[in-house]
Amino acid sequence: MPQEAYVRALPKAEVTPSLYAARYALRAFDTALCKRILDLGCGDAFFEEHYPQRFVGLDVESARLLAAHNRGVGNLILGTGEALPFAAGSFDGILMKDVLEHFYLEQAFVILEAVTRVLAAKGLLVITTTKNVQSFWDKPDHVRPYSNKWVRRVLIEELQYYRLVAERELSGGIRGFGKLHLEWLAHALAHHLGIRNTHGIVVLQKTSSCP
Repeated sequence: MPQEAYVRALPKAEVTPSLYAARYALRAFDTALCKRILDLGCGDAFFEEHYPQRFVGLDVESARLLAAHNRGVGNLILGTGEALPFAAGSFDGILMKDVLEHFYLEQAFVILEAVTRVLAAKGLLVITTTKNVQSFWDKPDHVRPYSNKWVRRVLIEELQYYRLVAERELSGGIRGFGKLHLEWLAHALAHHLGIRNTHGIVVLQKTSSCP
């Protein structure tokens, strides 16, 4: 599917870090020609519902998976990130959107090792991050913030499993710009106005030499 088709298929909504990250991730997967993508922590299964040929969703919340199943979404699996029920190299793309901040440091390392195992050589890993700001702690299920820098340091410098493809820092956006598909302008204005970046996104490619 062409890149433009991915972007048009996303819901028309205001610019938020979550919406912008979703569009950014889809562009990255499309550019890399990823055909089988694991959506780790799929939640309400938006990607699995709209792109069933490419996305497989996994989540620990059975109620949300059941609700998606009742909408006709079939490519969903109940499971945890620490013990992914897939063979090594099963996916050429993995999305971790709004996932890491729900886990403590030790759990995050286990999940990243599991993700690396099921990602094929030269596959793409897209991770969103959340900064240590007050709004982060307002959500009771958030336990630890992770930055783009932390992701790079762990996966590229320390474990040496990946190379950096791209990364972005994201502000909270400006209401209404998403309806016009002017995210780039919204974030440029947010930067000019000094609106603080609260989120990030990192795109990594797995090297052929790692597990």
